[in-house]
Amino acid sequence: MIGHILPLSMLPSGKNASIRRLAEGEKVRERLMSMGFIPGIDVSVVRNDRHGPLIISLLNSRVIIGRGMAQKILVEEYVD
Repeated sequence: MIGHILPLSMLPSGKNASIRRLAEGEKVRERLMSMGFIPGIDVSVVRNDRHGPLIISLLNSRVIIGRGMAQKILVEEYVD
């Protein structure tokens, strides 16, 4: 079941979501896409302590992303 759309930085540890939209700005979008953050891809939050970087699982990899960049990724949370 699909839930709310929110910035990736707000998704708690252990939650899954689908990337819906990336921030405006060509350079930011290119950087995020080069890391695998592509609209339509599923992601899982491995760690989000609400401060500092997040650890995200996507495309069979783990990525560490800063909170500012995570704020620029809008996701749709999967609700249990």
